[in-house]
Amino acid sequence: NLAELIAVTCSGSQISGREIRELMQHSFNAAPQPVKTEEPDEDEKEWERIRAALDSCRGNKAAAAALLGISRPTLYRRLREHTQNIR
Repeated sequence: NLAELIAVTCSGSQISGREIRELMQHSFNAAPQPVKTEEPDEDEKEWERIRAALDSCRGNKAAAAALLGISRPTLYRRLREHTQNIR
């Protein structure tokens, strides 16, 4: 914000037109900073897929495992691992 930049960088109670132009030039020439968004890690993504499959299959673990393309024992193992990780 230009007003914040002026308040922080300028000393004294007055600011000249030259100072405003320089600050504006600096402000417009500065490269925009990319916004960082936190991406869920692979474990979180996998857990979301498992939850969605279980929801879609109304809790039927055999059907959810088939939907995910994994065996039922693998689904049980991943559920067990997830519950251990959140404790």
